[in-house]
Amino acid sequence: VTLSYVNSTGTVTVASAGPSLLHASHRMVRLSADGHWIARISVVPSNASATVQGLGVLADLFVIVLLVALILSLFRSRRNALASIEHKNKELEHRALHDTLTGLPNRDLVLDRAAVMLERADRDQTAVAALLIDLDGFNGVNDIYGHRAGDQVLDAVAQRLLASLGPSDTLGRMGGDEFVVLAEGPSIAAGTDVLAARLLRELAAPFEILTPGADIRISACIGIATGTGGGAEDLLRDADTALNEAKSNGKGRCTVFEPEMHATAQTRLNLQVELRLAIEQGQFFLVYQPVFRLSDVVPVGVEALLRWRHPLRGVIPPLDFIPVLEETGMITEVGREVMRLACEQAKEWERRGLPIFVAVNASAIQLESEQFSSDVHQVLEDTGLDPSRLTIEITESALMRDAHDTVRRLATLKALGIRIAIDDFGTGYSSLAYLRQFPVDVLKIDRSFVTAMTTSSGGM
Repeated sequence: VTLSYVNSTGTVTVASAGPSLLHASHRMVRLSADGHWIARISVVPSNASATVQGLGVLADLFVIVLLVALILSLFRSRRNALASIEHKNKELEHRALHDTLTGLPNRDLVLDRAAVMLERADRDQTAVAALLIDLDGFNGVNDIYGHRAGDQVLDAVAQRLLASLGPSDTLGRMGGDEFVVLAEGPSIAAGTDVLAARLLRELAAPFEILTPGADIRISACIGIATGTGGGAEDLLRDADTALNEAKSNGKGRCTVFEPEMHATAQTRLNLQVELRLAIEQGQFFLVYQPVFRLSDVVPVGVEALLRWRHPLRGVIPPLDFIPVLEETGMITEVGREVMRLACEQAKEWERRGLPIFVAVNASAIQLESEQFSSDVHQVLEDTGLDPSRLTIEITESALMRDAHDTVRRLATLKALGIRIAIDDFGTGYSSLAYLRQFPVDVLKIDRSFVTAMTTSSGGM
């Protein structure tokens, strides 16, 4: 008997037993359904001796043993293959439903668990809540310490939040620096604001990362939505609306969703769409407020003020749209265009014999961008305006957001030859000693600071 394996390259003899008999007939037996395993048996002639016939019987037994061994081997291989496939499927399913960095449930799994939680709450008439957590200014961690350190902080944030939750609560990562807590029962028995305050306290402690000497402190805003009236998507949407409201009020805030917030959010969204259209269609324009020299009332400069000419609502004042430009980041694009228009106008006045300076306001977002000084340099080169005729105005609050980096960025701007002015002085820190570290040329005192100076004895 000969045991062979047949494949595309030929026939391979695996094992054989017994003598090769003269005048024997041969029989082929397929041992596998795919035809790869074949046994070739030499049948003992009828006139063979007892010894030869005995060898034939042994050969038959050997074939049986090989066949049984082959079947067992194939069975074990199939079982191992199925187990491996099952393990891979579970691994892929876990990856599809969990965040790769923190191991927390991702958005898809969070929505599934929220749906189950809402069904249970509707059946048992219990309270449920979703708390959407967004870290304040987390991009700064990546920019300063690198993305590896940022990942370490995100993982540490996940561990702290998990330690603050009950066994029936769910913590998920929605993406980036945004997390969500699904809470019910005892976790919110004392109120969702109590749970939110506890989470903010946990995040307030410094985070130690691998970078030597780096202790990172972060804060967060939390949007809270409660109720059982809608589905999982509705619950998270309401929490997101509340989160946007909290972020608009500053850092380290938490806000509970109210139905009227939807109308506000829709209005803000419509305004964002209209502002994008205004940028594309050139609906913004500048007006100029003159600056006079008191000794002879001669105009020496102007301040460029941004206005929006809406096709239906007419001219819209800046306080109605500039906050939205800053919130969406569109202020960078608009600010670059404002700078160009103002410098072009100042150059045109210079050609007409009126060499006056022009002051342009810069937002905190523009100032925090490393690209800002390059934008100013490019505009000066394109327009040919003498840098000494350009003044960049920065509000006091924007100046103090990150004093160390602000000093460095202002020094870069000053190196271009422009002037720096502090606007709205008196509404924030109002410390002349502290302001000495900044390379400032002009200090513009806010009118609210001096309004009562001539009428109130306490103001003199």
